Amino acid sequence: MTTQIETKIMVYIKVDVPKIGDYIMYEEVTRNYLTSGKLYKVVEFFEGDAVIKDDDGDEFFTWNDDNYTAYQLLKSTAQPDGSSIEVDGLRYDKVEGALEVGDYVISNVPHRDLTVGKKYKVLSVDSDGDANIKDDVNISNHLRLREIKAVYRCNFSEREKSFVKFGREVDEFKIGDFVQIIRKPNNVNGYNVVGSIHEVDAVRTSCVHLKHVTPRHNGGGTYTLRSDIKLVAPVERLS
Repeated sequence: MTTQIETKIMVYIKVDVPKIGDYIMYEEVTRNYLTSGKLYKVVEFFEGDAVIKDDDGDEFFTWNDDNYTAYQLLKSTAQPDGSSIEVDGLRYDKVEGALEVGDYVISNVPHRDLTVGKKYKVLSVDSDGDANIKDDVNISNHLRLREIKAVYRCNFSEREKSFVKFGREVDEFKIGDFVQIIRKPNNVNGYNVVGSIHEVDAVRTSCVHLKHVTPRHNGGGTYTLRSDIKLVAPVERLS
């Protein structure tokens, strides 16, 4: 039995008994609304048994299926040797080469309102390949390549970041989440508008159901593929 699980950003360690906020995992499943090997967060206990949200977003009481392994979130996997850093719950790995927007750079400059050893986000890259940043007094500044001690980059896409920054697995939606449509939906029903934000009121295996989709649609909502939306505000932050 696995005693530790490591993802790109988190480490989960096996525990004997879960608490609210811990996770459980089934090695084998017999129900189509559970996935083997997936971590499910314990949301409450009922008469001593853990309750989770299954793949359909419904409460699942584990009293008849308690053959699970419990895990506790231990720490971020950012490495103390400097090969990675953590920013807002995301792991950024040390890279070489040209800068990209969204990278974090470590300053080697002790002046110009900059601090040696401090990380700064790359807001843009100029024609010389140098970083434009916000300095210690929140004023636009720049760091030349020779003034940068190290460069760190997140390997997640913008869509993936929308989940992991809230501690969610990628594509983990819950009823009550608010999501944003990021591309023209594959279901081509004409109701969804790119950029619009909606509430999730049902979760299925490959899609979620959105409420009040657009002013053009006066019905109850529409199903949208998971790949067409990103997480904007998890229900936990709204309660």
